[in-house]
Amino acid sequence: MTSKPIWFKFFIQDWKFSDTARKMNHEQKGIYLELLVDHAFDGSIPSDQEELRLIHHVSAETWEPFWEIVEPKFPINDDGRRRNPKMVDAMIHYKKSIDGGKKSAGIRKNKANPPSTPLQPPYNESATPLQHNANGEAATTQHPLNHIDIDLDKDKEKNKTGGVGGGNDSEARKRKSRDTLDKDWNEISRWYESLPQNQRNAIDQAIHGIKQTRKTKKLSQVARINLAKKLRQYDIQAVISACKIYSENNYHLEGKNEMYLYGIIRGEESKCRT
Repeated sequence: MTSKPIWFKFFIQDWKFSDTARKMNHEQKGIYLELLVDHAFDGSIPSDQEELRLIHHVSAETWEPFWEIVEPKFPINDDGRRRNPKMVDAMIHYKKSIDGGKKSAGIRKNKANPPSTPLQPPYNESATPLQHNANGEAATTQHPLNHIDIDLDKDKEKNKTGGVGGGNDSEARKRKSRDTLDKDWNEISRWYESLPQNQRNAIDQAIHGIKQTRKTKKLSQVARINLAKKLRQYDIQAVISACKIYSENNYHLEGKNEMYLYGIIRGEESKCRT
């Protein structure tokens, strides 16, 4: 474990009716519980009984009859340390419980504050999707494709300075590409903004997972547009249900991308028709 445990399971009934506990007086029970606490905290206890006696400040007279009772409960392992089998199981349970709690907390946090995606403004609550660039960062202008403007300016500069070949054609092609992307982006933005917030959250969560299936952990603008266009083809209720299934089952951790999501959507649509 990377950190010391802060609790362990203690079954009262097992302790109350334990043959071991019945053989001990109150002082001995206290020493035994201290050994269990040390075991839980450090993962084991020393094998040398004299070392244990001194650690717990117990007189030799008190220790000898006590150790006769509890020594079988702490067998020596291959590494030379003593471990109580029940405490080992309890620490395994502890680790699983802590790991499960962290995972559940992460899921609850993501549901309460879904990760920002290109379809949801990540940093500026008042911004629209058109105010963010392909990396999900706030753009310097409201134009979603300001990087193309920069390329066009470079072409213009080349033409002015005698740059090689086809300056006007290149500029026209880039403007046409930009206009097409602008049109598509505006269209999917209007569709997305027309959805209720809870539906946006479900879609955002699924898209965040899909991004994790990419090596770069990002989606290009063209990929986002194509994804949104595909989602619009299906029944919105099937889309939302499928997005929730995809996210809640963490399919992105298995490398399953949007193609798997589309399959879930088709399955949800078929349920609606039956």
